[in-house]
Amino acid sequence: MPLKKKSVQPTVTAPATTPVVEEKERAQAILDAETEVVSSVVNSENVGSKAGNLSFVCCLGDPSTDDITYLDTVGPDGKKEKVVAPMIVGYRFKADIDLEVPDVNPGDDFRKNYMSFTGDTSKTRHVPAGTEFDLTKFETGMLISREEFNGQANGGAIKVSCAYAVKTKKAGDGTVVSTGAPEVPSIALKATNGGSVKDAPMVDVLSFTKKTVMSENGKPITRKERVVNPGFEKWEPLCRVATVVGGRGSTASPVNKRNKMAEQFLRVASSKKA
Repeated sequence: MPLKKKSVQPTVTAPATTPVVEEKERAQAILDAETEVVSSVVNSENVGSKAGNLSFVCCLGDPSTDDITYLDTVGPDGKKEKVVAPMIVGYRFKADIDLEVPDVNPGDDFRKNYMSFTGDTSKTRHVPAGTEFDLTKFETGMLISREEFNGQANGGAIKVSCAYAVKTKKAGDGTVVSTGAPEVPSIALKATNGGSVKDAPMVDVLSFTKKTVMSENGKPITRKERVVNPGFEKWEPLCRVATVVGGRGSTASPVNKRNKMAEQFLRVASSKKA
């Protein structure tokens, strides 16, 4: 009886070059590899279970630094119209449950890095139910990225989700390269039920005045003198002279599916030593 010959599958040679992927996808791949994230918590009853208990109240702003948004409309001068608002440097929340919220001070580089932090990233403080509380952007990321909030705060009139941005470095040919240990992603809150987080009146964390002084070459220059507002002492580094910079969109996810970027934020932030 003749032996049957095993079928041989043709060898497929991979193309010499890989397809070009968008920068966000490359950045995501880098972050995945560097943090070894495994999004294993899926369909957990705890995922997003307290998002409805946390309410966004308003943004905290630095009026000495302009945040400019260009509109689609064109003004009489033929240029796009713009809206100038204080730079967002934190957020105010309210919860209808007792909470342990992050209590992490920003570093001396706060003026240049709104995700700045120093000290123990696991430090918290107790906030009783019904009490409004203010957080820096880093603290906001630490709170809202928890599994029980899953990147969302749905209890208020303006429902928000947390958008995460990964800082990347490009090589000379434009490709994204690994920078070694991943930096903490920057965060921003986005309204999910229409409108903007800026629709709520913003609260300023500091006041400033303009002062004209003479430069070394004898020319007048304008400087801003900043003073932190009472109750916002944590934001005092914004009033200091800037120093060397340290370390720097996701939409709402289904209730029972863990927000991968929120999980990554906590993993990266918790591993940092200031």
